[in-house]
Amino acid sequence: MFTSFDEAGRFELMAIDLASVGVETIGSDIGTLLGSSLCWGDEEADTVMPAETAIFEAFMNGFDSEGAEISRDLIRLSYPTSVCGYGLAMAAVTAVIDAGVGQWKGLPERDDGERLKENLPNSYQVRLKFITKLFDEALALADQVIGHK
Repeated sequence: MFTSFDEAGRFELMAIDLASVGVETIGSDIGTLLGSSLCWGDEEADTVMPAETAIFEAFMNGFDSEGAEISRDLIRLSYPTSVCGYGLAMAAVTAVIDAGVGQWKGLPERDDGERLKENLPNSYQVRLKFITKLFDEALALADQVIGHK
């Protein structure tokens, strides 16, 4: 954890999560942090979704302050691409329940029978729509970066 003061003199607390250190594209780490927050409870998801732009901008401010020379579009492309992987996991929940095979076979019985899908948080749909917006942005950025548009 690091502390500092911003330009207006306000206290800032920053945390670096080293649990998944590895070689990735710049921006995927912030996408992983935001995406994983979508997979927890409603409170976490409801906190990060409206703050998505501010989260990315704070990341870029820190990155830009180091004077690195890399395309903002490339970083922005890496970021939502990382978030989208978490959408796949959330979208698969109902398919896994329907399949009822392997380790998932007893899930409906253990968690309120056939009503399990009905009882999934409605926020899953809100979260998937949020991720879909980022996915669409990633597609447009990919076209832009490779020069198709």
